Amino acid sequence: MKKYLSMTAILLAACICTVGCGKSDKGSTSSVKVSVESVNNKTVEELQEIYQGAWETSVVFVDNHDGIAFDIDKYELEKDGSGSFMPQNGKKELLSWTVTPDGNLQVLFEEKGEKSIEFEYVSGNLVSLVQEDRGMVETHLIKTGGTELDKKTGNDLT
Repeated sequence: MKKYLSMTAILLAACICTVGCGKSDKGSTSSVKVSVESVNNKTVEELQEIYQGAWETSVVFVDNHDGIAFDIDKYELEKDGSGSFMPQNGKKELLSWTVTPDGNLQVLFEEKGEKSIEFEYVSGNLVSLVQEDRGMVETHLIKTGGTELDKKTGNDLT
């Protein structure tokens, strides 16, 4: 009996060594490049360039229902992280913006008691999800062109 257990243990050890020491063909990783700042396949700098410019509300969903009446709010995001927000029926307000570690756009409304909204870049739109009294509000912004400064200098950031 001891002889059979010893032989089984030796065969098991030989199988483990054969499997563990076998050649692995995972390919060369020397051509793989990783960027620490890469978010959603874009660097922070690339996202900053995408986000700067003029944006406006294109559609609003409440609890996944479309056909909702909405105001066309406008955002102007400057290269230096400053900007403005213009509600459809209101006065222009100052804001600041940054790219989050997740690659999203964080907008801080300075004149509204530091209220902020985070937008995710999805298929060329900026999309925010905010829980309100009327339900979950999903707002889509579409890029409409450069900022006023870009229009004066002729720079096209779109």
